[in-house]
Amino acid sequence: INDVNLLTMAEQYRNNGNGPLDLTMTYNPKSRSFTAMSALHDLKRIKETLRSKGVTNVSTQTLAVPEGKPSLIVSYDVIRTQAPSDCAPMPGLDNNETGRFIGDYKFGCGTESLIAKQIARPSDLEGNSDLASHGAQRGSIILDRYKLATPKESLDGVERGDISND
Repeated sequence: INDVNLLTMAEQYRNNGNGPLDLTMTYNPKSRSFTAMSALHDLKRIKETLRSKGVTNVSTQTLAVPEGKPSLIVSYDVIRTQAPSDCAPMPGLDNNETGRFIGDYKFGCGTESLIAKQIARPSDLEGNSDLASHGAQRGSIILDRYKLATPKESLDGVERGDISND
């Protein structure tokens, strides 16, 4: 398990993962070269490397597998975005044939499918973005200015012109 593999794993987890990243290292209890202690040391190194790549929610464990080869089992939940299950692609988009009857097509499904494909981090839809960790104070200040219709202050000596239609 090299740094390239761990970088790929970290990137995939950051983009689609949800909850803990579970790592299980197997070892052969009869082996003299890859013991339970070796598995623990490898797991520690992997966990530290993943942490340096931005993955902090990692749980680890070892598993004795008699006569087995050392392996790393990686497990985590994945969030995917997709259009509703009853949405089919718009006729002509899937195979460039427009002869299919369009009367059965549910309009809006194609748009929903394309929007779902554009979402890079599906967990953001649950409100788990990096901004959430900064608290709500910044958002509250911004919204309060709109609610109170507070004029904006000038920026570094630049005067704001009156753009009202009065």
